[in-house]
Amino acid sequence: MVFLANEMIKTYIKKSVAYCSFLLGVPSIISSFGQSGRILMYHRVIDPRQEPMPLQAGMYVTPATFAMQMEFLKKTCHVLSLDEYVDLKLSGKMLPRRAVAISFDDGWADNYTNA
Repeated sequence: MVFLANEMIKTYIKKSVAYCSFLLGVPSIISSFGQSGRILMYHRVIDPRQEPMPLQAGMYVTPATFAMQMEFLKKTCHVLSLDEYVDLKLSGKMLPRRAVAISFDDGWADNYTNA
């Protein structure tokens, strides 16, 4: 019973953090980079008004929000391709200060058309 309660609390916290990040429009992890860098993963880049099925909050950004986030990253971070990021990590070399790579999961068509 305690295990179930803990899992429910963890799920609630994860969903709350995702929803707050969604509302803020900019990933809040940017401020805590250090030398480890970050990989930002996006699920969907879509206008919810164009999607016939309901979208879960925190699982998408609109194209306008995505564009603003990319502009922010371009101005404030050292953006690497995922290949560059992985190569640096595997080689043991230091990542550039505020290194970030962008990734998409699931391969939705809107990743290609809107991102």
